[in-house]
Amino acid sequence: MYTGVSPKSTSDDGGTEYSTASATCLYGACTGVVRSAVIRKNPVRLIDDLRKELTDSDRMVVNDVGVRTMLLRNYREGLRTSAWGWIDDAIAFSNPWGFEPAEITGPVMLWHGEKDVFSPVGHSRWLAGRIPNSTVVVDPAAAHFDALHALPRVLNWLLESASG
Repeated sequence: MYTGVSPKSTSDDGGTEYSTASATCLYGACTGVVRSAVIRKNPVRLIDDLRKELTDSDRMVVNDVGVRTMLLRNYREGLRTSAWGWIDDAIAFSNPWGFEPAEITGPVMLWHGEKDVFSPVGHSRWLAGRIPNSTVVVDPAAAHFDALHALPRVLNWLLESASG
């Protein structure tokens, strides 16, 4: 798992701000629908708007042509028909998952960038305290989009764990 948030029933995950933002987003669903129409016409606008919130580290990642192309393709597809999928994700993030993290028995690495401004690092620490034998890696120099660069290391770790 890279980054994320926990169900709203948790209190020590660092996700209070996210829950508040999600609720604001849900109550502002109409605004989201209008915004998605604007972004559908010009997905570059979302990247431009996002850039204002990025850390220096994230800005470097997003400035990569390949990453920017991938993000634009994903935004274009995700908002192709409406914003409701985006809104549904926000709802799902804050609802019960239907299982307890303690039930996870396979190898788990939780990677998180310490400087992530989109997803609280406290969530990865919360999960690490609940998933037996999990490995947590908090990269002090990394932010949200640095997860793209960490992916090869995480996949290698998973292969080694599965064969070991």
